[in-house]
Amino acid sequence: MFSSGSTQINVIQHERTSTRLYILLLFISVIVIIINTVVPIVVVNKRLQLSSLIQYEKLISQYDSSFHCPCSTISIPYQKFITINVTYHQICSSDFIKDIWIQYLSNNNYSTISARTDIRVSIGALFQLLSELCQHSQTTIQNAIDEFLIKTFLSVEIVSESQFLLQINDITGYLESNTARLFSHSLQLLRSFVHGNTYVSVMA
Repeated sequence: MFSSGSTQINVIQHERTSTRLYILLLFISVIVIIINTVVPIVVVNKRLQLSSLIQYEKLISQYDSSFHCPCSTISIPYQKFITINVTYHQICSSDFIKDIWIQYLSNNNYSTISARTDIRVSIGALFQLLSELCQHSQTTIQNAIDEFLIKTFLSVEIVSESQFLLQINDITGYLESNTARLFSHSLQLLRSFVHGNTYVSVMA
């Protein structure tokens, strides 16, 4: 098959060797193709009892996509494995928003103050507003957390630790941004209300 037309013995032997090697490789390739076409792929299923996450991680790294581990429970409430701790501004836990302090400011007589813009005239109302803002923020956040925790995490198969943490981070990130958006919206409504009342008071 491989022939250069040379009459040298070593060249002829080299050409014969190349031809034989080519035929051998061609024959092996044909055999492999026939085997892959005719012989069916045998899938062996083994049922294992996993006792730890480490065992699962080892098996998934060994068998990759061919390894499947169905969950005995496909849904579980977030409150079973997630705890959310919220830290509020320190003013919301101070004495400045307590009723006794606001009542003290409201009971002071500032009738002798003529300037309507003097802060002492409206100081009680301002602290009352601050108290209500703190209560509103706490209520909004707590309601969002309670609503979130009763929802369920769904998965028909066990997921790796890294994938699980990624999903939880995405979910809690959405909870945080959505709660902030809701509070910002209600705060904007309050600002509009206060601005409207201020305008009416000035015009009165």
